[in-house]
Amino acid sequence: MKKLIALVFIALPLEACATLVGGGGNQTINMMTADNRPAQARILNGTNNFQTMLPSSVGVKRNNSAVTVNVIEDENTQPTVYSAQPRLNPWFWGNIIIGGLVGSTTDIASGAAWRYDDSVIVPVTRVQSENKQQNGL
Repeated sequence: MKKLIALVFIALPLEACATLVGGGGNQTINMMTADNRPAQARILNGTNNFQTMLPSSVGVKRNNSAVTVNVIEDENTQPTVYSAQPRLNPWFWGNIIIGGLVGSTTDIASGAAWRYDDSVIVPVTRVQSENKQQNGL
């Protein structure tokens, strides 16, 4: 009986592994363009929708849907859409291994069961001006 109680006290802190150890329900993603030049972008993450200038560190809420980056068209940039797909957070499996139904449910509800890449490189097509085209640049 003492061993069972000790096991419960050891396993209890491991519940919700991804929530506690894996960074919780939020994540910061470093976003940049493939050519490392600035571009205006609109970020869509669930119900969050905001505009930023790339490169940028963007805080997003983790969930099982993609983070969509819409590069906004201007005189230098063609519109581009890029999606960063989520994947299961490795810490989530800690709950499955120890049989933590409550903990894994907490991870899913908080979004901590999901993870995006830490860095995202958005392919951007640049518009060439008439002067550059005429000069062969």
